[in-house]
Amino acid sequence: MCIELHLSDRDLGGEDAGPAGSFDPGALDYLSHREVEVLRLTALSWSRRDIAARMHIDVKTVATCQASAMARLGFRTRIEVIRFGLTQGWLKAGDKG
Repeated sequence: MCIELHLSDRDLGGEDAGPAGSFDPGALDYLSHREVEVLRLTALSWSRRDIAARMHIDVKTVATCQASAMARLGFRTRIEVIRFGLTQGWLKAGDKG
């Protein structure tokens, strides 16, 4: 899977970017290792089923981790997770996870 992203300054946290643009880097300290890994794979556009298989956990556990981590970070959509992944260096051009 190849991910090609075309994002503006707004998408990367510029003016009026919303929650992901005003992200508090210290908030990651409040997430479990599992939640961070689930978010990282979510940012890479992995499906819940693929994340579950890789991490050897149930699909429902993946959904719970996604929801919990996104709520703690103030994200409402997977797009915000992807934008956040870019700011964290989780995504690079041509990254396949």
